[in-house]
Amino acid sequence: MLLAIALDGADSPSGGCTTHLASLIFLRLALRENLTPADYPWLVRLNPSIPMKTRGNGSVTLWFSTDSVERARRAAMIARDMLVEYAESTGSKTKASIVAILFSDEALPRREHTLTRLYYDALTRLVPIKHAWEALNKLKLDGAEVLVAEGNSIVGALAGVGARLDFDHTFELLVYMPPRLWGTRPQLEQDAVRKLDHVLGFYGIASIDYATGRALIQPHGPDPVLAGVRSDTPEALANSLQFVPREFYTHAIIYRSNQHTGVHIRDDLVEHIKPYDCIRLHGVLGNTRIIGGGHVIAQFCDDSGCIDAAFYRETGELRHIASRLLWARVTLEGCVRVHRGRLTVNVERLVILDGVVRYEHLAPPCPKCNARTTRVRDSVYKCSECGTIVYGVKGVEVIERLPRMIVEPPPSAWHHLYMPLARITRIARPRGLKPTPSSASDILLVPGTNVMF
Repeated sequence: MLLAIALDGADSPSGGCTTHLASLIFLRLALRENLTPADYPWLVRLNPSIPMKTRGNGSVTLWFSTDSVERARRAAMIARDMLVEYAESTGSKTKASIVAILFSDEALPRREHTLTRLYYDALTRLVPIKHAWEALNKLKLDGAEVLVAEGNSIVGALAGVGARLDFDHTFELLVYMPPRLWGTRPQLEQDAVRKLDHVLGFYGIASIDYATGRALIQPHGPDPVLAGVRSDTPEALANSLQFVPREFYTHAIIYRSNQHTGVHIRDDLVEHIKPYDCIRLHGVLGNTRIIGGGHVIAQFCDDSGCIDAAFYRETGELRHIASRLLWARVTLEGCVRVHRGRLTVNVERLVILDGVVRYEHLAPPCPKCNARTTRVRDSVYKCSECGTIVYGVKGVEVIERLPRMIVEPPPSAWHHLYMPLARITRIARPRGLKPTPSSASDILLVPGTNVMF
């Protein structure tokens, strides 16, 4: 039999973290209760545009093999009690959820018919909570034994159990600080992060933004996570821990995840779009304008209608290219939010296909000495050499055709599910759920004796 214990909603502004709680439950069940892990814990990210979240909109599922229903029930109760205690101490008790489901060999295949559908819905759109309870009731009819199911974040918890990671997945090593460091988060040395990224090599994911030199493995919230290191393989993650000072952490755990797989994106038409949908659209982009903060808003149209497309300043080259487009036939990806009362796609990737032009305004030459002029205000330019003021002229418009290209934001602007271009070509899919851990020691890298659980 297979026991799934899923958690969600334990994040809180005062320092709670769902993955931290899951790591403590895993320590307790694997080391003290001697349950056998069936796989790495699953860290499942869901729709990144959903506003009803504290941080990353993700759930964690722990998988254990067991031949005893009583041991499974005891494990479920231990996990529930630990959730209650953790939620009360971190202020997340109003929304924290836990689901514990015992699958027999006969009931496990039916998981895909109920919970996997819920998983894909939770990735791409807003799911009402009643749909989660309906899926849970159907699972009972299919023969699974629901040991625990409670909390307001039941959608994320159940979707985590239904995740499909066999087609594609990544791994993340999460390193947790001791309580004395919570709220402070020591900064890792830049040189150490660069060496860590070198060790990860070809399979590392977004450890550092080399354009800015910014390290990306350390979060900024109040949670107990010291660092999160991502890779396509778990083997390299174990070696990367050598670059983290031992006094900064109590334990570290490797998760299997859907992060950076792009699984949240689905093809759609403008006429079908609703708030919080994550979609891929094919059509024409134009009428760009720059708004406050340096962000760019453009109009996107396909055969079914038009919608605003937003390119935020943080997206770097993506925003720069969009600001210079006159028109283009494109494919764009992103999630939909409401901006100033209008549905708007927050663009995370742009594929420019053909018929593309760009324009820019160049200052006119000085009529006296032919030197360069600089813009003073609208239609007014001043010569940089002789000081002549030129009135009533406009800049020279230069139009040129752009080649086909794929434009993505810098790593610092990637959200958890964004799939980097580098992963699209280097990973063969389907991957299957391999490798699998042979024991808890493959998952828990630093058991220690100083972890409270």
